[in-house]
Amino acid sequence: MPPEYQEVWEKISFTGYRCPVCNGQKSFSEQVGYNQYEEKACDYCKGTGKVKAEITINWVPDAD
Repeated sequence: MPPEYQEVWEKISFTGYRCPVCNGQKSFSEQVGYNQYEEKACDYCKGTGKVKAEITINWVPDAD
């Protein structure tokens, strides 16, 4: 149902989901040499271990 006020869009956020790429670990171990490892932050969650979904609904006229 569209909002009753003058805004023509709505934004909804769902937070607190574990990152599906690093599985919430925040980083990955990367081998950089013989028996040498380096921690690299997850690019998907930017090293937070969590992701959120942001959904924007744009209400427009129905010109059928």
